[in-house]
Amino acid sequence: MSDSMRGSASAAGFCRRAGYTIIESAIVMAVVGIMIGSFATAYNIYLKTQQAQKTDSNASIVVGALDNYLIQTGSYPCPARSSADRNDPDYGIATNCADTSIAVGTCSTGATGGLCIETSNRLPALTSPRVRRGMVPFRTLGIPEEIAEDGYKTRFDYVLTEALGVPATYNQKSGGIDLQNQLGESIQKAPTGSTGGAIHYLVIGKGPDKRGGYSRFGQQFSACPVGDWDADNCSTSGPDYFAIYRMAPYSTSAGAEHFDDYVKFSSAVETPLWKIADSAGAHINDLIGAGPLPTDGKVGIGTTPDAVLSPTLEVAGKLHVENDTHANELCPSGTTAAGCFPVAHNLACDPATPYVTGISNGNVVCAADMTVGCGPGQIVDGILPSGAVRCKTVVNCPVQAKTVCNWTGAQTTYSVPSGYQTATWQTPVTGYSFQRTFVCGAGGNWLTQSDTGLCECNVVDETYDVTCNSQMSGNWTGSITVHHTHTCPDNIDTVTNVAAACTCTPDSYSWTQGCPTWGFSGQETWQQDWTCSDATTGSWGPATKVGDTCACVPDSYTSDGSCPTGYSGAITYQYDYTCPAASWSVNELSRSCTCTGATDYQTIGCVAPLTGSRDQVRNYDCVADDWGPWTTYQDNCGSVVYTWRDVSTQTGPYGSALPNSKGNTCSPQGSVSPCSSSAGGGQYWHYPTCECQ
Repeated sequence: MSDSMRGSASAAGFCRRAGYTIIESAIVMAVVGIMIGSFATAYNIYLKTQQAQKTDSNASIVVGALDNYLIQTGSYPCPARSSADRNDPDYGIATNCADTSIAVGTCSTGATGGLCIETSNRLPALTSPRVRRGMVPFRTLGIPEEIAEDGYKTRFDYVLTEALGVPATYNQKSGGIDLQNQLGESIQKAPTGSTGGAIHYLVIGKGPDKRGGYSRFGQQFSACPVGDWDADNCSTSGPDYFAIYRMAPYSTSAGAEHFDDYVKFSSAVETPLWKIADSAGAHINDLIGAGPLPTDGKVGIGTTPDAVLSPTLEVAGKLHVENDTHANELCPSGTTAAGCFPVAHNLACDPATPYVTGISNGNVVCAADMTVGCGPGQIVDGILPSGAVRCKTVVNCPVQAKTVCNWTGAQTTYSVPSGYQTATWQTPVTGYSFQRTFVCGAGGNWLTQSDTGLCECNVVDETYDVTCNSQMSGNWTGSITVHHTHTCPDNIDTVTNVAAACTCTPDSYSWTQGCPTWGFSGQETWQQDWTCSDATTGSWGPATKVGDTCACVPDSYTSDGSCPTGYSGAITYQYDYTCPAASWSVNELSRSCTCTGATDYQTIGCVAPLTGSRDQVRNYDCVADDWGPWTTYQDNCGSVVYTWRDVSTQTGPYGSALPNSKGNTCSPQGSVSPCSSSAGGGQYWHYPTCECQ
């Protein structure tokens, strides 16, 4: 019996201990809230970091693809239309930069929508100063669609000097885009003697706010911003419509310095020397000054001795040729054609000395041995003045097995051959259209350089049923027949409802929520009903409060506040929450403020007719307990200088200049007159309309 009694007593004690007081519950809820808040903050930081890294990675791949396209074709691809839908034939396809039908200062609409045209601010003016803004032509570049977007699922803006998007007008010195920092200074300076922008192209991500950017479906998230630094990378506005863009420190402020864009750029110093000169990829010629035809190059390598390419090759110093060199005649440097001699019967050596080492007095100089080379792990890097070869130690990447399309049905392993540092090797087409390019890295390993295409693309044409409630608001019984297709090579999924057999069914649900006012305990209970007008029509009624246990809870706490400007110390306040008034009252408990003085700064405008700004400072006077007067410590005011600027198309050139010259000072502002500029050789361009600006 005693065992039974002890068991009953223990059970009763256990029941009493299992309960929680209101205070204990509040403590538990507070701890859980802190843990959830900390996790949410950390996860938010993680997401922002991932989005920023994705933007930088995608932009780097786009820049590499653009520069590779230049090597392959002799120009950059023209921007694609930003507003093109994914089903539009123009989606991701480069437009024609030789087409100037879109006027400067406008953004096109309709069938050509999503292209904006500006003009370069370089002086002296470029021959082709137009700048085009659209989206990255990822299909022309052969890169995946998602690479042409930033980490926020917004299409990259692609801004290009139009002349650099046409092989016939490409010139590495003709960049015309001006990228400025937060101080209004050009990041890439124009050549000496010029002003304005000299950048080839920009790749711009719209950042977290997505303002002015386009979605994958060709829809603009919001209009271009106005009045802040972000606006410089979106708006196309006058009166000059200059292609001036911004790269400033990241700022989420709501003022004029708001800037969350991501910007990458390429300038003339990054232009490669060579481009492929024929469709087979067997011949190359220089890109400097090259035009649309192979014959426009100055230097050619690997070409045939016909009319395909007739270059002139000049070498300063010694010329070393690994295999045979064919020539009809040889000429000493600096002589006329009369100093040349035919070589058909002169370049022959005896079997005992079979190697030609030079030419003297019109005859060859022969030697018995011409073996030159470098040791293991080295390559020939040049020729020393003594005639010996100069050797360089390089990193060698061994034969390595590389697997692509991992964990897919198209998975394939390739044996990458050995090669020296910076050498590249591309896999054959794997799966549907996938190719990967490897590069020999500084550590002696083959590294992935870029990927293109798809590992798998399976055609799908299926029909299946889903519940009505999974796709319709409210409460329904029955099912919907869905038709799903996946097409190749465009890799697009399409889902359509082909039949529906849904019946409206009345329903209701309820929920609880916290009290609407701070300082109350308890909760509210709400209910909402779904009613059916007939078998195919229904609607939700308004939410109705059906229960309320909220009660006012008095509270009190103290807090320290700051002293006024110019004082140190603190002011202690007590805050009381009273019931049933459910309101706060505040009382000052103590004050320990000591005057220490302070300094304040401001920037104001100049007094007309001067323009600019003045920087001023004032100090807090503890004796007078007031601010002292403002004094100017830096005066940036100056007179406005206006110059003649062309606002019409040039004509000429002509043999005489007009009274007013483009770029000269003028007054008053806004006056209009013809003007001219030098075209060289005593000739002048004439502009029918110039404005004093």
